Parts: sequence; structure tokens; C-alpha cells
Amino acid sequence: MSNPLFKREERAFAQLIAALCYTNPFSKQRVDLEKQALGDRYSAVSDAWSLGPGHHNKNLLPLTELTRTLLVNSHKRVTADTPSDDRMLYGGLLRFWLFYRFNDDLLSLSAQSLRAGFKDQRVPLYAKFRAALRELHPSCDVGLPEPAHLFALLFQLRRAFERIHQTIIGASQPARALRSRLWQSVFSHDMRRYERTLFDRMHEMPTLILGPSGT
Repeated sequence: MSNPLFKREERAFAQLIAALCYTNPFSKQRVDLEKQALGDRYSAVSDAWSLGPGHHNKNLLPLTELTRTLLVNSHKRVTADTPSDDRMLYGGLLRFWLFYRFNDDLLSLSAQSLRAGFKDQRVPLYAKFRAALRELHPSCDVGLPEPAHLFALLFQLRRAFERIHQTIIGASQPARALRSRLWQSVFSHDMRRYERTLFDRMHEMPTLILGPSGT
């Protein structure tokens, strides 16, 4: 019988990080998960930390550092004999770290694609991304999509976050709720399903917005 990949405290942290990967970033659940993951290292922020331009989440740096450390310490011990649950948790850690490792690069790519009118273009960043993925990806399955699919997903997440973050401004509860609902309207209530089957089909789906005149 194979040994568990993580100690109890490490497993608890990995489970929270894996949950963060699929949590609406504009929801209170996101904040709650960050609090649990960081414990005493958590920096108090609003109950909806992303309030629009000028607001930054101070907890991302320690979350990313802790995730990177756990990846490095466990990377060489992940094999096909590692319990499936542990391998999937490792994949969640890797996904989270890659997103924030390339956070600024993905934002720049989003701006470039907007200026280019979203036309087909070469993406040099992908080679850099794939090299970083290869560095920490074990030889066995850890539940991640193939590299190009994963890169496209992370790009879509970063682009959507920035559009919502920059255009829906305000700290009121209705504004916070609108940001959260807009995110869900893009990625549905089940981001795992979006990842599996919807990530390249959203342009085919009509959107109906209801509300008072002016909505």
C-alpha cells in the first residue's frame, strides 16, 4: 500500500487550494477559503475583496508562496502508485500556482488580444507556460487538462476577471452581487463542467438579461 503524499496539515491546505481553483473569485466563499488556508497569516480585507480598480488582494502572495513550497517538496514523490486523491490534490496545487505565476503575463496577453480584435495570433507566452508546467508536473496523471487546454482556460479566467473587476465598480452589496453573478453567467455554476465541455463553446450560447428599463 502506497504512503500518503501529504501530512495532515498539508492535506488540509491542499484541499483548500484545490477548492479555490473552482470558486467564484467575487464570492464570500472565496474569502472564507483564503482565511482557512492562511490562518494567522491572513490579511483582513473586505468580505468581497475584489471591489474594483485600486483594490488588491494581499493574501495572494502568501497563498502562492505556500503552494509553491508544497509543490516543490512533494513533486518527486508523486508517482502512479500515489493515492488518486493525493494526485488530484497535487494537480489542484499546480493549477493554482500556474495561474498566479503567470497572472501578469495573462493580463498582458488579454490586452494584446483585445487590441488585435481577438484575431488568431502566435502566443510566445505558451512556451514559457509549458516549461513551467513541465518543471513541476510528475510523470503520472494529476487531473489536469492537456497543456494547451489548461493554458486556454487560465487565459479565459484571467481575462474575465479583469473585465468584471475593471467595469463593475462599487463596494455596495448590489455591486458585489452583480460581479459574482456576472462571473457565474460566464463560467456557469459548475466550473468543472465548464472546464470539461463548455470552455470552447460559450460563444454559441445566447444570454438573456432581464431587469428594469436601462438594465
